[in-house]
Amino acid sequence: MRTQYQWVTLRKRTAGWFAALEKAASEARVQIRRVTNAHSSEPVAAARGRFAAVSLWVEDLPEDCDLNTLSVTVAGQPARGAYLGPPRHGLVQFNIELPDGLASGLQPVEIHWLGRPLAPRIFLRVIPPPPPVPRVVEVSDGIDLLAGPRIRSRTVRVVLEEVEHPERFDATVGGHPIGEREITCADPRTPIHQISFALPGAVGPGQHELAIRIGDRRFPPVTLEVSA
Repeated sequence: MRTQYQWVTLRKRTAGWFAALEKAASEARVQIRRVTNAHSSEPVAAARGRFAAVSLWVEDLPEDCDLNTLSVTVAGQPARGAYLGPPRHGLVQFNIELPDGLASGLQPVEIHWLGRPLAPRIFLRVIPPPPPVPRVVEVSDGIDLLAGPRIRSRTVRVVLEEVEHPERFDATVGGHPIGEREITCADPRTPIHQISFALPGAVGPGQHELAIRIGDRRFPPVTLEVSA
């Protein structure tokens, strides 16, 4: 299993800061001025998939609010807070990922701070998700990800989007079938999967065609430049 690392920036608060939030939360009142899809300005969101995320544009949000203390429910189900931006023209962008299993139609959205209602309820229009479009979005060396399809480590990394059954992945390189493969889910919502495998031993230096299939679906071939 390949380990994934992420960088974060943290700010340490003064002693007693968190204890003082209870009083601030009981007095705070804000307004959600509008809600848009996180990927566009459309006031709708899909029930699942890539477009199942929205931006809440919040007015007068207290400075002490953060992703740890804010919570949102959609149709009574908890949503995941993904991003809280800086104030701009009096509004703060609060991105959330919708919970699974939402029905289509107008769904109530409520925001809380430390468990207390923070703003009047609003409604979001949820629409059915578009049909998935399975595709190969990237092929690269399995270690040097910036090398693209120039394979130096004799391992290959393939990134797939909207493939529902990545375990059905199979491929040949220069007509030679691959062996064991490692499947990692990079994003379960889209979904995005990364599949890594070693080049077959019979594949030598030079150009070779990578042919990929998922079950009965075949994808356009990719030319690999193998250096060793």
